Amino acid sequence: MEKFIAKELELKEMEVIDSFNEADNNKWFEYVSILTYRYYGCEGYDEDTMWFGTLYSFWHRYVAGCIKCKFSIVTYLKDDRYSEMRKTIKAFGLDIEKFWYLLLFIYDYVSDKLSNGNTITNTSKTIFAQNLMKQIGDSDVEDVEIIIKNKGKKIPISDVGKMSIITMLLEGYNNLYKDAYGYDINFPGSNDIKIFSFSYHMAMAVDMLEYTFNHIDKKWNMIHPDKSSGASLNKMLLYSQIMHLYRWTENDNFLYDDSSLKGVLKIYKKKLKNLPEIVSNGYW
Repeated sequence: MEKFIAKELELKEMEVIDSFNEADNNKWFEYVSILTYRYYGCEGYDEDTMWFGTLYSFWHRYVAGCIKCKFSIVTYLKDDRYSEMRKTIKAFGLDIEKFWYLLLFIYDYVSDKLSNGNTITNTSKTIFAQNLMKQIGDSDVEDVEIIIKNKGKKIPISDVGKMSIITMLLEGYNNLYKDAYGYDINFPGSNDIKIFSFSYHMAMAVDMLEYTFNHIDKKWNMIHPDKSSGASLNKMLLYSQIMHLYRWTENDNFLYDDSSLKGVLKIYKKKLKNLPEIVSNGYW
């Protein structure tokens, strides 16, 4: 434990690319890489398929002090309040040091999305055009209604006029927006920043944790619970303790019982699916 903390401090004093390579050689990113595959492609863990850009960005943010949080590696490894959390991680057969980077990545990713991200669906011309054409789809012309007003006066549109407008829409879409990258928000006044509650943060973080655990268990066959350890093997309680570590709740019941987190998830897991598209600063 002390050796790991000292090694971390040593790496933070190095050039970022050098410290990144050493951390990678130590396989500290093994669990984190699962989530980079999920969001950015690549299957399997090795040097050739690792999504370098995302992992490097995460590491650079960390060593540069850009990840602002109310917990630290010392809190994670030494605070008595999280001793049961640490025992559970070990009882699942997981490396507690690698798990630190998974926890940190999830915290940073979720915070960057839900506290600092820009909602873009309504501010992107490209995404508006792409969503519009999805809604029109293969509809019959007679099913589409088009209304145009100029200075408050409605302009009459015949069936032929409607066909002409739809043809123009299709031409413009195919030439300008069909294959375009959607995030055209870099102009003054375009940012629509929304701060989502910590309940949303918890729901997204638990989804990421569940995905990672499932991958480690079913694809890598690395989960081998040690029932003789006396530690809790309740994953939902582990997730609840992590939410407390993140300081997304001050309710100490999260440390001893998973019912509060289950209540949050019952409501916000469904809401999470209906979030607008979000662009964050660190993780697109």
